Amino acid sequence: MKSSDRNFLLTSELSSYVHRYCQIRYTPLNCILLMTVLSAITTTGCGSGVSETPRGDISGKVTFQETPVTDGTVNFFSGKTGIAAGAKLDSEGTFSIPDGIEIGTYTITITPPYVEEPPGLSPAESKPKEFKEIPEKYRSGETSGLTAEVKSGANHFEFDMVK
Repeated sequence: MKSSDRNFLLTSELSSYVHRYCQIRYTPLNCILLMTVLSAITTTGCGSGVSETPRGDISGKVTFQETPVTDGTVNFFSGKTGIAAGAKLDSEGTFSIPDGIEIGTYTITITPPYVEEPPGLSPAESKPKEFKEIPEKYRSGETSGLTAEVKSGANHFEFDMVK
C-alpha cells in the first residue's frame, strides 16, 4: 500500500472519529482544536522524509585544455524537471554534490565565481578578474554542449573545456 493510500485511509478514519466526537461533546473550540491537530498530523504524514525518487551522488573534475580549473562553479540543470544544482570547484579542479540529485539528463554549464565589486568604486575603476580558463561558450546552457546522464548511485564526470 502506498503512503498516500495509507494517509487517505488514516484521514478518513480520523474524520469519522472527529465527527462522532463533536456530536457527543460539542464545543466549537474543542472541535476546531482537534481538527487543526489532526489536519497537521495527516498532511505531514508518517514518511521518513527521504525522497522516493532515485538519486545519484555526483563528483567530477573540470579542466581547461587538460589543466584543472580551480575557480568557478559547475551547474547541473534539467530542462525537463526544472531541477538545478551546483558545486564549487576546489584547488584541484574537483567538485562534488554529496546529497546527489535526481536521476536524469542534465545540461552542464561552468561559470566563474561571482565577483563583488569593492564598495565605493565605480565600475570603471574596478577591474574584475578575467577567467580565461572558462571560455564564454561553457557559461551558457545553450552553447556549452556539455551534458551529464545522472544514474542511481555514484556518478563521476570529467569535463575538459577547449577554446
